[in-house]
Amino acid sequence: MSEPRRGKCLNASGLLLSHGMSQDGVVALGDFVYLCPALLNQIDSGACLLHGDASRHEDRGRSVRHFLLNLADVKWSMLSLLGVVLIPLMNKVFFKFLLSFLVALAVGTLSGDAFLHLIPHVSPYGGR
Repeated sequence: MSEPRRGKCLNASGLLLSHGMSQDGVVALGDFVYLCPALLNQIDSGACLLHGDASRHEDRGRSVRHFLLNLADVKWSMLSLLGVVLIPLMNKVFFKFLLSFLVALAVGTLSGDAFLHLIPHVSPYGGR
């Protein structure tokens, strides 16, 4: 039986034909063991890859993702700096109300996070 040529991607029927097997859809265990070297050859040669230079595209996608994440981080940092500038300019009554709201929000967030982290330790299957 002929081996698949390097650089040519064979589909299932082409692979079965190249090894003299029928295409009735049933491949016995012995036939599969016989086909394994041809399958490994196609994987190792990279003949069936859609993009031959996938690592370059992946690197470009990763750099775009990092740029967008850094841009979002800068945006939120600028918003917090805007709050630092605007809060002292407010009148005293609203400032006290806002300060008590932000402290309550901080306490609620931290205590909720602590309770969520304790849940696995009290369940019978978690915390191990």
